Amino acid sequence: MERNKLIQKIFNKKTVDYSYAIIFFLVCSFFLLFVIRPNIISVASSSQKIDELSKNDNFLENQVQNIVKIQSSLETNRDNLSLLEESIAKTPQVNKILSDLNTAVKNNNLTIETMNITDINLKDISKENQPKSVNLDIFLRGSFPDFVGLVKEISSQRRLKLVKSLLITKENQEGSGSATLNFKLQVASYYL
Repeated sequence: MERNKLIQKIFNKKTVDYSYAIIFFLVCSFFLLFVIRPNIISVASSSQKIDELSKNDNFLENQVQNIVKIQSSLETNRDNLSLLEESIAKTPQVNKILSDLNTAVKNNNLTIETMNITDINLKDISKENQPKSVNLDIFLRGSFPDFVGLVKEISSQRRLKLVKSLLITKENQEGSGSATLNFKLQVASYYL
């Protein structure tokens, strides 16, 4: 009898409704935890990966554009690369520097008093790709317009030369505007 009462209580309409509701919530919870949640997580991680990949794509596209610009610049300047190699030689070529300076001085009617080579290391075998310098101290005598012509000629030569310092003194303190001047010039030329 108790068994019948128990069966009637279990299959009572109210109990059956609660049972269906509990089973429905358990099934929904199962689907939420094990089916829907992983899909939502994968969608969120996929959107993050898409954002990262689009950033990487933009970065790489910019890099490719930079490479194309550099390549087109090299293509347009291919004929001028030999001039660049002449402006900064691979070896010091001191004799060429001295010859160029001597010719420029003679062309501008100046007199060389002394010309000293300083700070040069002919045995430097370092593999660094930094330019090294050959420094020259030059003492000249002449007029100022001639000296201006010398500086213009030095700057127009193919081999790169930099005037590091310049000291101008008058030979005679009581001279006219075109008096003879003394020039102490420090010139640096570079090589790789």
